[in-house]
Amino acid sequence: MSLVLVVSEYDSKNLMNTVIEKVLENECYSHISYAMNRPLRLLIKDTSLLTEEEIYRTAYSYPSNDFKFMNSLFDSKTTTNYFVVKISLIQL
Repeated sequence: MSLVLVVSEYDSKNLMNTVIEKVLENECYSHISYAMNRPLRLLIKDTSLLTEEEIYRTAYSYPSNDFKFMNSLFDSKTTTNYFVVKISLIQL
């Protein structure tokens, strides 16, 4: 039986975190790391395409992504070296 590390109040995040940890154990992914629950205000550098409401919500509330993946193989000065994932649970 596999154990799921509890890192969130949400089972879906806990399950995804366990899967991500297992995948990243593989040596071929050693250049990838991740962080959880990073505020969007730390990720969005150019707000010129956002509406005033989006800018306000990003800067003054706490919207966050669930997982931020970083790739150390890219030069961060010329390329965005990360992508983000948001998990949503829809109850039917």
